[in-house]
Amino acid sequence: MQIVKVDSSAALQIAYDSGNLFVQYIDGDWYKYSSVPEKVFEKLQKADSVGYFLNKVIKPNYPCEPCLAPKT
Repeated sequence: MQIVKVDSSAALQIAYDSGNLFVQYIDGDWYKYSSVPEKVFEKLQKADSVGYFLNKVIKPNYPCEPCLAPKT
């Protein structure tokens, strides 16, 4: 798994592993979104606005829980 820095006012970093999307938000907290298809992660990486994509596609559609930073 690779942690990728993103250019966003909402998130600092994202990572993906086996259907789990990990997001570190601007406040430093990490969250895990479950059952995210890899294609959705790829779209997130290419999104013009990472924050908009998180709010409109990820948050309403995938279960979320706080987590520790993922291991690389």
